[in-house]
Amino acid sequence: MNLIFLAAGNSTRFGSNKLLYRLNGKCMYRYGLEVVAALWQKGLLDAIVIVTQYEEIIYDIEAHFPYMKTVNNPHPEAGISGSIRLGVEKLIELEEKCGKTGSRKREGCMFAVADQPYLTRESLENMVETWEVSKKGILVSENAGRMGNPVIFAYKYYEELKKLEGDVGGKCVLKKHLDDVQMFEMPASELKDLDSLTEIHE
Repeated sequence: MNLIFLAAGNSTRFGSNKLLYRLNGKCMYRYGLEVVAALWQKGLLDAIVIVTQYEEIIYDIEAHFPYMKTVNNPHPEAGISGSIRLGVEKLIELEEKCGKTGSRKREGCMFAVADQPYLTRESLENMVETWEVSKKGILVSENAGRMGNPVIFAYKYYEELKKLEGDVGGKCVLKKHLDDVQMFEMPASELKDLDSLTEIHE
C-alpha cells in the first residue's frame, strides 16, 4: 500500500492558511501526517508522497519524517487534479528507481487530505485491512451514503488519475467505475474536512 497526502490547497473559504492553523496547539496538517507516520511504522505503508505548496510543511517533513517524499505544487490554483497528478507521477518515479517488479494487480494507493484532523489510526488500519481482502479496485470511505476521503485506488487506475484536469478529484474516476467500488463505513466526525473557522468551533 502506498499513500499520497494532499496538502496544497489555498484555503480560500477559510480566510487564511488552514493547514498551518493551530488546532489545540498543533498545526492542522500534523494530525493526519502523524496518523500516516503511525501506519508506516507498523509496516502498513510503503511509499509515502506529500504534495504541498508550503515550505513550512516541506521543512517539517524533511526534519522529522525523512522516509516521506515531498513534491512541490507550484500551481495549486489549477485545482486538486494537479496535486493528484504530481503525486501519482512521483510515486511511479519512486517505484521505477526501486526497480519494483512482479505483479501489481493488488497494489493500491491511498489518497488522504490534510484538512481532516479527526481521522484515527484505527480507522485507516481497518481500511488497509479491508483493501487487502477486497476484490474491488476502488475502496472509498463513506458515512450514511456520503462518500469522502480517504480513497484507495488500484494501480490500474493510476493513468486515469494522471489525466484529471481542473478542480476535480478522484471521484471523477470513481464514478466511471462504480461496478469496481466497495464502500468503507467510517464515523462522520472522522470524515469531516474543516473549511472554515466556524466548523472548527461548532
